[in-house]
Amino acid sequence: MANASVRGTIQAPADRVWAFIRDFGAIGDWFGALAECQGVGSGVGMQRISTFKDGVKVTETLLELDETSRVLRYDVQDPNPFPMKNYVSKVQVNDLGDGTCEVVWSAECDPDGSSDEEVTKMLEGFFKEAIDDLSRVVSAG
Repeated sequence: MANASVRGTIQAPADRVWAFIRDFGAIGDWFGALAECQGVGSGVGMQRISTFKDGVKVTETLLELDETSRVLRYDVQDPNPFPMKNYVSKVQVNDLGDGTCEVVWSAECDPDGSSDEEVTKMLEGFFKEAIDDLSRVVSAG
């Protein structure tokens, strides 16, 4: 099993950052790796269909949305276009005080055709890029 986790500090209040994260179907508004994203439904159980700039499509399902803890969990529907299956991810926004917060993005999955290390490295790259993009968008607004 591959386990990936990235932490990033954002110079913005946790509630402001959470507003972006919690809007599950709007990740395409701030994650630069995506060409488009479409949300289908609302609340827990909704899906988002994301298309990466290279044309790869991923269908994800919202599993948990905890407003109090600022936690969102989702999975990627199999077959996953990436070398993994049974993917479940968690994004948490922690208030650090002084108008800053920490975003922790983590996932577990079973590699499929790649090693644990290769999948972990790939996911951590995605998560770091997403947190960096989110930080830029939140700071600009």
